[in-house]
Amino acid sequence: MRSGVAENTMSNRVLVVHLGKTGMSFVRHFVEQGWQVDIVDERASPPEQDALHEEYPQLTVRKVAGYEQLSATCYDKVAVSSGIALSRLPAQLPLCGDLECFLAGMRQARHWPRLVCITGTNGKSTVAHLVTRMIQSAGSTAEAVGNIGRPLLDALGNWRRSKKQPDCVVAELSSFQLAALNGDLNADVACLLNVAADHLDWHGSLSKYAAAKAKIYTGATIAIYNTGDAISSQAATQAKTQIGVSATDAEVCWQIKNHKLICRDLDLAPLPCVDLLSAGIMPDLACAALTIAGQIMPEHDCVSHLDYLRKAEGLPHRFATIERDEKLVYVDDSKATNVAATVAALNALDKHCVLIAGGVAKGQSFDELNDVIATKARAVILIGQDASLIAQALKNSDTPVSFASDMQSAVELAHAEALRLNVDYVLLSPACASTDQFSNYAARGMAFRRAVTTCIKHVDAVA
Repeated sequence: MRSGVAENTMSNRVLVVHLGKTGMSFVRHFVEQGWQVDIVDERASPPEQDALHEEYPQLTVRKVAGYEQLSATCYDKVAVSSGIALSRLPAQLPLCGDLECFLAGMRQARHWPRLVCITGTNGKSTVAHLVTRMIQSAGSTAEAVGNIGRPLLDALGNWRRSKKQPDCVVAELSSFQLAALNGDLNADVACLLNVAADHLDWHGSLSKYAAAKAKIYTGATIAIYNTGDAISSQAATQAKTQIGVSATDAEVCWQIKNHKLICRDLDLAPLPCVDLLSAGIMPDLACAALTIAGQIMPEHDCVSHLDYLRKAEGLPHRFATIERDEKLVYVDDSKATNVAATVAALNALDKHCVLIAGGVAKGQSFDELNDVIATKARAVILIGQDASLIAQALKNSDTPVSFASDMQSAVELAHAEALRLNVDYVLLSPACASTDQFSNYAARGMAFRRAVTTCIKHVDAVA
């Protein structure tokens, strides 16, 4: 249990809106800074309520009918969790996000670690993970924070209490966090991997979503940008130095050539791309990670970065091979919560698949799936709330589309179709959010894995 009072006199008041993981990190942060904290939530039982009662029994959550009606005339700050659209709160409120508070805390520290910030519609978690491990493998301390590691403010509080900070902070940032940022980010190295239609229900339009992502480069010293993405390329011009990334552009440092990962500037042994795919790492993301790590560490450490990559594994639920039997490979890409991610996963396959997709559409168009499904998928199994929207987009496709009521049924049907059509992969890559049937994409991925195990056991028993 925490006392909830810092040494300095309590003089400021903050209203924390929405008690999730980010909301709880707000509570810890402001209580430890000596602020008076109030909390509101639309939900009767917020997910972090038990943690709140355990750590701060003197604090309670006040239930409100809607965030749109909040009045905060007595508060110095209104701290909003990243899952809540800013448009849902009155414009006159003194809003702040966790990224803004994190940056303010970093600037107060005696030793300010080098700051790497990574965002993008797809691949940001994988790249942040790889960059962190590459820096560590080269002998420096690095910590991943934000969406991939500790919440930003929990990490900041831990460094403050321990009086110890890493040499480098690798922050994976969402469009929600960036949208709430006032002022410049001022990263040492910033990277916008790509921009495709996503979270349009939250941002309201693709242009607003892209503008939020572009904030990653505000005040940046070095911008790592995608030469094949117009939004990333244009936004990078805000930074002092721009360095391009591409899997195929001969002008960039790390690239893919003849199915091998090679370095233009150094004579290093190439890494077969098939090894990366087997480990759940898409080659273009490996190129981005190597480029970012090379800007943080001295050039001679490229060898250690590549050595790490040779034995690296990707993240759970991101293009991860979970099971192989004599005829099929099962791939969990549940983290593909938008169309662009599913297109990337399908394009990465070297052979045909049966695709399982569906969930919450988030305002997306699914038309982009047509061409890649025609090339890579022999059958599509749809699940979830907006399965009919995907089916409508594929209505003129020659690829057969079927529906399943749940994940177990979907896997059983996909298994049967894969054997009938003599394909090599069963791929879960939903192109949708998971919240219609699951708590998050990880729970959806675990359900897929359980269903695959059950299906294989049943087949073995029958055989």
